[in-house]
Amino acid sequence: MLIKGLQYSGGHPVLEKRLNQMADLILKSVNSSLEACNLQASESTVSNANASGSVNGSKEQQKIHTDTQLKDARIKLERWIDDIEKHPFLNKILTAHTIGKFHRLNGTMLARENNFIKAVEKFDKALFFVDDNPEYYLLKADACFAVNDYENGINALNKAVKLDVKYAVYWENMGDNLADQGKFNDAIAAYEQFFAASSENKMVLKKISQCFVGLGQLQAAKDILIELKRLCG
Repeated sequence: MLIKGLQYSGGHPVLEKRLNQMADLILKSVNSSLEACNLQASESTVSNANASGSVNGSKEQQKIHTDTQLKDARIKLERWIDDIEKHPFLNKILTAHTIGKFHRLNGTMLARENNFIKAVEKFDKALFFVDDNPEYYLLKADACFAVNDYENGINALNKAVKLDVKYAVYWENMGDNLADQGKFNDAIAAYEQFFAASSENKMVLKKISQCFVGLGQLQAAKDILIELKRLCG
């Protein structure tokens, strides 16, 4: 009813303010539901070996409640997105940040369900409205990497780092994971990206050297350590 009122009123400050307030409430509700799910998932990793049956039953009831809460939040979120896309005039009433957050949360929910391709689409929509938030690019990068779309994932990650260099550590974490998998060439590439963006972190050169050892390229490994010694004075 509120949207219809705005559609035919030709602009009404009180109704517009009310719509923005409602949007904020929905976004906070969805975000709280996601945080509750993340907390519940974290707690589920704790060993239940010594837990009583009543405690386990209580946790199961809590999980059902959290899942229901998240499902309800998802329905409300998608209704709002549907209204925003059906009524272009809402783009002039709601802020770009608000609309971007609707799409970002939708993408996050899809990623939780491992529907990464759809999640990327939602993150792209979020970035259309909010292109200066590095965390949005990071979310897109994660979803792209999950479906082996490395080109778009790397592009998104580079944009996140360009906006805030602290996210360069993501490259180091990626290098660590790749090195653990024995993918030393890819690990070296990730470590080099990290060092290029954050050259004060010289010790990453030691990790690059170790990767060359893993590749059997001992001279290259030695050269990297010599360079590290030179940089450290």
